[in-house]
Amino acid sequence: MKLNAILCVLVLMVLVAPALVTLVAPAVGNEMDDLQHDFGNIFLIVAVLFVVLCWWNRLNWNGIKAYIYVYRFTIIFGVISAILIGFYIYYEKSWSEIASIAIGLVALIIALISLESSTSQLKEIQTDYWNTRGIDHRKNKEYYDAFQAFDKGIHLDNRSTKCLVNKANALCQKGKRFGDESSLEEALKTIDYAISIGPKYPPAILTRKTQREKPIQENQEEMAIQGYANALKSKCDILIHLADLREKHAGEQIDELRNEALHTIEKAIATYPPNNPQLPGAYATKGTALYKLSKYDDAIEACDKAVKLGRYEALGWAIKGNALESKGNHWAAIKDFNKAIELKPDSSVFWYSKGQSIRALGDNLLALHAYDKAIEFDKLDSDAWNQRGMAMFDLGCKSLNSLESQNIKNIFSNGELFWLNTDSAVYGEFNYYLNNALNSFDRAIDINPNDSMFWVNKGRVLSELGRTTEANEAYAKARELGSSG
Repeated sequence: MKLNAILCVLVLMVLVAPALVTLVAPAVGNEMDDLQHDFGNIFLIVAVLFVVLCWWNRLNWNGIKAYIYVYRFTIIFGVISAILIGFYIYYEKSWSEIASIAIGLVALIIALISLESSTSQLKEIQTDYWNTRGIDHRKNKEYYDAFQAFDKGIHLDNRSTKCLVNKANALCQKGKRFGDESSLEEALKTIDYAISIGPKYPPAILTRKTQREKPIQENQEEMAIQGYANALKSKCDILIHLADLREKHAGEQIDELRNEALHTIEKAIATYPPNNPQLPGAYATKGTALYKLSKYDDAIEACDKAVKLGRYEALGWAIKGNALESKGNHWAAIKDFNKAIELKPDSSVFWYSKGQSIRALGDNLLALHAYDKAIEFDKLDSDAWNQRGMAMFDLGCKSLNSLESQNIKNIFSNGELFWLNTDSAVYGEFNYYLNNALNSFDRAIDINPNDSMFWVNKGRVLSELGRTTEANEAYAKARELGSSG
């Protein structure tokens, strides 16, 4: 306020000074004209500074940057126009000529503003269309079509955070599902570019003060910040899956990427606006990062926060279940998985995790039910097919061990002699389970042929079935993919 008052005094001095000089020194002549001209220039500069400083606190710098991006051609043309008019003034053209040129240039600037504004709105509509198309294709696991749709949206607006984030998520989903490290690396590059752009703020010069306009602008800015935070959250997911895949190939713990993931999700949580609906999911993702770093108690705490916040409580319960399972609390884990399934019964991931906990308790038949439910909701879940095969394999081996331990050959009942070939019955059960296991491993390999463990498991089943040549071929394939077995 003091600065504004000082500027007001300076403006008054500049206005009064030429008159005073004229009264005191009327004989100065042409020099006075020059002096008055200089005072006029000073007045113009001070007046501009006064206006800028009066509005300084209300200037929306993020919105101004957005304006510069949207209306960049208009701004360039405006600068060129100002320079052109300056040349006309410098070479002392007539004011009528200058005015006619200025009017024409202003008309062109207005037309260009209208054109760029309409183009920007049209691009936004088209970008939203391709983004929605891409999401639909991704949900249907049509990754090629999804990538094409997202790329068309990005081509229209290479600063579209939502298209970049959704493309990265689709690449991550594909990489995780098929064990494709290159897809995960491309997803990481895409999301890093989205993060480098920063929040996509709406164009605005001033911060709105009216009760009608202020909520609208604040909501638009909040959505921009949310989009940026979503990009950070997606990067965390990508880093976790990339670490899992590299760890599977390397056979050793890889925590560097997971530590980066934890740092990224903490930044995302700090970035989200207060009470944002995406916060529960961010805390659940933080729980995943902590769980992958074997910080199970911290993971449970993060998941409890996610559950309290509400919207993503199903994911929070599931990740908490994973942490409890890793601590050996199988029953508690199953309880949390049941809560997650109750909230989202069509999640193949939740059913798969429940099956893992049940199998850890030794109940392969009940685990089979959970794996079958996981496959019902996602027929391309290679891990569920693999674990289904393992459960079948264990059931087959158990039936064979039962026969060998009891050594039963025949049964006599009801006063009549029935020679029941118990060997054949049990071996039939054994073959049933092992052939089902083999089919499950084949399905897992069809989905993801690059996972060496699937080939190892197939080799084990073939060995038990006496198909040694095929078993050796499966083991050879596993070694080719990096297995040490």
